[in-house]
Amino acid sequence: MPEVSGWDIIRAVESLDKKPKVGLITGWADMLKPIKNEDMGVDFVVSKPIDFMRLSAFIEETLVAESQDRVSE
Repeated sequence: MPEVSGWDIIRAVESLDKKPKVGLITGWADMLKPIKNEDMGVDFVVSKPIDFMRLSAFIEETLVAESQDRVSE
């Protein structure tokens, strides 16, 4: 996406009425460690190269947390 960055996408998603879950896959994860996921507007961050088992675990944790939030409402 040469004209659009991941941050542009995150900002656009934050403006939606119903915010989807957002995961960030990046080669810059070490630089992002001091920043909390909530502050970045993402649900999880995965470092490159991608560990697909870890990615799968993050997705599952995010979806389980969302379903538990819906049940408690």
